[in-house]
Amino acid sequence: MSETEHNPVMNEPRRVGRWIRRGPLVGGAVLWLFFGPFGLVSYAGGLFNSTATWMLLASLMIWLVPVAFIALAVSITQAVRTWHGLSPPGRRRSVFMVVVWGGLIVPTVLGFAGFRSSPFDMYVRGFTRYVHKEADVEAIRSWLNALDPSDYTDNDGTIIEKLFTRAELPPCVAHLRPKWATIRPDDAWRLTVQVLWGGGMIGHWGIVVGPKDMPMPPSDPHDLQLPLAPGSYIWSGD
Repeated sequence: MSETEHNPVMNEPRRVGRWIRRGPLVGGAVLWLFFGPFGLVSYAGGLFNSTATWMLLASLMIWLVPVAFIALAVSITQAVRTWHGLSPPGRRRSVFMVVVWGGLIVPTVLGFAGFRSSPFDMYVRGFTRYVHKEADVEAIRSWLNALDPSDYTDNDGTIIEKLFTRAELPPCVAHLRPKWATIRPDDAWRLTVQVLWGGGMIGHWGIVVGPKDMPMPPSDPHDLQLPLAPGSYIWSGD
């Protein structure tokens, strides 16, 4: 052997280099196994609040999931039948294929069964980062405070819910390209604005902005509230 191979000090940079190269692969494998591709795609879609994500996920569910179930069964069967005759590299390849297909199926099944974050929950996680980056809560509140409450109340003083058209929205809301923006009352019958995306098949998500002292309602099995800023929160639900 050469002097380099005998010298642990000189070999240390090589070992560090190997771990640096393997780091992204190991990290990607952990994310793949824990969240699955549907969770990762959903999270990435939420980061940009792209509703096209749901079309992609629907296509993957229709075409990829059946293929993955079959491929996982075939991979496990082949690994079991040929394990004793495989070389170490062959065994690693067999394990790798089982992990790849299992990492697609298992997190997805557990997510839809409620044991792990579902694709919708992962999307909302990404959406939370999108909102913190893109939404100007103070500008939205300033626009809300400038509204005349009498324009949104009936003769009994009850607030009338108002759905805005795209042309009626101020720039601080319009640039978010919401599906809906609605004036609603809070529990104290003060004006708030709810900015929403989504639909009946996939659920809804958005933000609610009101007076600074407006409390955030508690979450329940059907509605999730996450803090955004004083007097505002992120909402998702059916």
